[in-house]
Order: sequence, then C-alpha cells, then structure tokens
Amino acid sequence: MTFQKKLISRKKLEIFLQKLKTFIDPKPELEQYSITPRGASIILSIISNTYDDIQGKVIGDFGCGTGILSIGAALLGAKAVIGVDIDQKQLDIATQNAEELDLIDAIKWLRMDINDFSIFVDVIIQNPPFGIQQKDRGMDTVFLKKALESAPIIYSIHKSSEKNQQFLRDFIKQQNAFIDAIIPIQISIPQQFHFHKKKQYPIYVDLYRIISSKKI
Repeated sequence: MTFQKKLISRKKLEIFLQKLKTFIDPKPELEQYSITPRGASIILSIISNTYDDIQGKVIGDFGCGTGILSIGAALLGAKAVIGVDIDQKQLDIATQNAEELDLIDAIKWLRMDINDFSIFVDVIIQNPPFGIQQKDRGMDTVFLKKALESAPIIYSIHKSSEKNQQFLRDFIKQQNAFIDAIIPIQISIPQQFHFHKKKQYPIYVDLYRIISSKKI
C-alpha cells in the first residue's frame, strides 16, 4: 500500500488542537469527558500515518462533543467530516472551533441521537461512553452497532482491560465484523466535574480498528 505524505506532524496537530475551546457545563450522565489535544493528536496520527485512513476520506465522528477529533481529521486532510452529537450546546462550541481554524466548510455538524444517523461514510472515528455511569450502561455497544452499519472501517476508543477486550471481541464477532488491531494508548482526562480532585487523570484506553462487513 502506498501512503500519502502526511500533511502535518503530530506535534503541529497538537498545537492546533490546543487552540480549541472545550466543554461548557459538561454532563457526567452523558460521559462528556474531554480528550486532551495530546491524546487526540496521538490517536489521529495513528489513524492517519499508520493506516492512511483519514486523507481523502469521508469521516464520521460519533459523539463528537466540541469537535476535537472532527477538526483534527479535517486538519489531516479528510475529504469531508461529519460530527454527530446529541448536545447542541457542545455543537455550538464545535462550530466556533471550526471557524477559529477556518474549517467551517470542511465539517458538517449534526445534532441527533446516534441511532438516527443514516449516512454511509468511509471511516467512523468515535469515543463512545465507557458505560461508567449507570444511565449509560450499554451505550458503547449502541455506538458500535451504528458505526458498523455506517462505515467499512471503524476506530473506537474504549477503556482498557482484559475483561473489556474479551467482551468487545465477542460482541464485534456477533456483528459479523472483526477487530483488525487493538492499540493501547495512555491519555489524560482533564479536571471537569465537582468530583474530580486532580487537574489531570491519566487513563489507559484501547483504540480498536474494526472492519465491518457492511458495503455501500
């Protein structure tokens, strides 16, 4: 496979993403945890530079929040990006962030429940709820099902553990899809909620590259 030349370095991408505004009044029940610019740049650089799955592709970002992954994908040369979220307040911030980097025409923001998404794209990148909150138990599988219906290649971020890996292997196999790679990454979650006592919380996540059986 011949990869296109990367447009910007990981470090330069991180610098661009540092300019973005983050969540206002995030909702713990929606698990609206920010990915730091460093974490987002690492994830996106793996997708772009290791697998060539961003440049020239139509990207869907499920649960896009304030748009850090969508905007990063646009900066890395995506053909088009669609960011989907249920929270209009965060989508308004995402729109401002895109305007700040002159990317307003590169990204389409959709306010909707993820189950209502009906567009087929080249690649889905998503950071679904981990299911830590009782209300969100099982939402990671809801996101995965819709992603598997919506693109042939999915990148999905999940909390790292052997138990979770086995559960996701079994679940994805049941959907007639397969895991091509599991990439362990350490990222940080910034202080956001009243129950956060530290400025940064390092966590280990797995980035799953999943191949769907769905075709256009």
